[in-house]
Amino acid sequence: WKPLVDGLKCVVDAVDKIATAILRQKGLDEDVQRLMQCLEQTFTDLRTIEDLEVRCHDDQQASIMSRTLQQSYECGLFIQEYARDTSFWKRLVKNAITNERKTLSDRYISTLDDLKKAFISRTIVTTKVVVIQVADEVKGLSERFDAFGMYHTCYYASTMSLIILDARDLLREVPYAEGVWYDSNERPGCLQGTRARFLEAITKWANDPLSPSMLVLFGQAGMGKSTIAREIAQRFDAMTLGRNPRRSSRLEPYLLVTTLARNLASSHPSFRRSLVEVLRKLDPQVLHTRNCTTLFTHLLLNPLKNLHHLGPIVVVIDALDECGNELDCKALSSVLILAAVQLPSNFRFMVTARPETIFEEAFKEKPNISTLRMDDDRLADTSSDIQRYVRESLPPFVSPALGFSDAQCNQLAHAAGNLFQWAAVACVFITKPPHGLTSNDCFRQLLNNEHQNHVQKSLDELYDVVLHNIFPQFDNTLIAKRFRLVMGQLLASCEPLSRKAMAARIHAFELQEGSKDVVEESVDAILIHMGPLLGNVHVDNRPISLLHASFIDFLTQSKRSGIFTIDLHDVHRQLAHACLRLMHRDLVFNIAHLETSFKRNRDVLDLDTRVRHFISSHLLYACQYWDDHLENTHFDPELFSLVRKLLEDKFLSWLEVLSLTRKISLAIPAFASLKIW
Repeated sequence: WKPLVDGLKCVVDAVDKIATAILRQKGLDEDVQRLMQCLEQTFTDLRTIEDLEVRCHDDQQASIMSRTLQQSYECGLFIQEYARDTSFWKRLVKNAITNERKTLSDRYISTLDDLKKAFISRTIVTTKVVVIQVADEVKGLSERFDAFGMYHTCYYASTMSLIILDARDLLREVPYAEGVWYDSNERPGCLQGTRARFLEAITKWANDPLSPSMLVLFGQAGMGKSTIAREIAQRFDAMTLGRNPRRSSRLEPYLLVTTLARNLASSHPSFRRSLVEVLRKLDPQVLHTRNCTTLFTHLLLNPLKNLHHLGPIVVVIDALDECGNELDCKALSSVLILAAVQLPSNFRFMVTARPETIFEEAFKEKPNISTLRMDDDRLADTSSDIQRYVRESLPPFVSPALGFSDAQCNQLAHAAGNLFQWAAVACVFITKPPHGLTSNDCFRQLLNNEHQNHVQKSLDELYDVVLHNIFPQFDNTLIAKRFRLVMGQLLASCEPLSRKAMAARIHAFELQEGSKDVVEESVDAILIHMGPLLGNVHVDNRPISLLHASFIDFLTQSKRSGIFTIDLHDVHRQLAHACLRLMHRDLVFNIAHLETSFKRNRDVLDLDTRVRHFISSHLLYACQYWDDHLENTHFDPELFSLVRKLLEDKFLSWLEVLSLTRKISLAIPAFASLKIW
């Protein structure tokens, strides 16, 4: 029996060692989760004490915070490397050799805990000193308080209220680009498991304190740049800028600087106070300049000079090439090159653009700027990503009864080539077929079009198929007229429009005959079926979004869209006429019914209520954007006559509306646009 017993003992010892290794690996996984929780708490603490550090700077505390951030970065790299092995058994074998648990416990968790204790200890000492100083000050004040009386208490409270009000008014004077900063969470980022290499490279860039301040991602339309940008914005809770799909007007270059300053002030109290102090001493005329360098210096560089710590700040600028004309793009690139070099190292700018634009040359070999390309073979796994996306989006995963096979999914993915946008629109078209068609009908029609790899042709064919199926009787004059009216408003509007808001504007501007209900019905007859190409078409009061900029290009170029072409010059002409007519009709002297003109706007307590009551949203839109529409159309004697009459009869009333709504800075650009026109 001895050989058998010895063999059995060996087996038991081996099983015991395996069990011990499994338990150790399970413990290591739990330690990694604990480290992640420790990191989350550390970042929460750092954000909490950021304002304290700015207002009460202490060199020793700042040093501890710096070491904490460096240690957090090392922890992040460790977790990222550890998570590469998704298999429990692979991790078990690897970590049995390296003894990661001791490293994890000693080097990371314990170190973070020691740094936190050191910071708290320093804070306690500092607090005791400050408390003693405050106690002495209070004692001295209390001895003199009776001589001053309660009057000064009331005066102090009133003064503080005025200071807060003054700060708000100062910030409101900084020009702000409505609609170009938007919530990246409105639309999803990357499907889990896709674009992994791109996201890993960009995440590493954003986290590495030694990396360049700006990263530019170049790629053709439809390749998925915007989706990657949204994913990065969501991961880093970043501010997101670009030509919002819900807004068609261009981004003035100077507004990039002023709007960034306003957004920083909203999200970082320490920067807000520093900016307000700068604005108190600043010549008001500086805020009305369009010189980007001047604004950059006064509104960003100078406030940031006084801050010791602001935490990591990530700004995502999507579709930079669509933010204006060639002159605008050159000015925007100059601002970004300046920002990459002069802003503090904790700023990170991620920019997306098409490669054929002037930005490729502008950013080439510039200091502190790096680039990536969507067609980079080292990072792109586009075919596999699109296959995964199609399989996740199409039945049987959506509805097994429809029975799309893996082979069919692969066919559609192959037809998409490298265009994520093609795959996205195709999947929506199939899963939500137009009336009278089945999902299989839509699938066959998409594959019947002989696919070519050319980006523009592929997208054009897709849009043409979808639109012909949505509107099979488009040759009907009434349907075509409604389509051009509705889509024209969507493309030319300077503000985002919901279905309800679009119908209300068309009615107010008298662009279609009939009651408001009749106009709403006409708008719905077009938009309700446009789900494959537009977002929020089934929601009354959420702004409609164009799912991709390539659809705008398609609709506005007659050689590509044929019968579906939208003549933007004509739409802008109609809107310019409508704005000027509405202003002639509704602008009146003292439109807000103020009792006196001897008060400043800020001193009228119910001014906002009066503005909402007496100035309609349509009149305000006309006062703000009549010149934008004028600039985008050809010279017209009839339009010129309306403009001349406006300036002769309603000029002061127009300025009054701009002043009451804090938009007076739009007046000078309006005259510049008028002169160009």
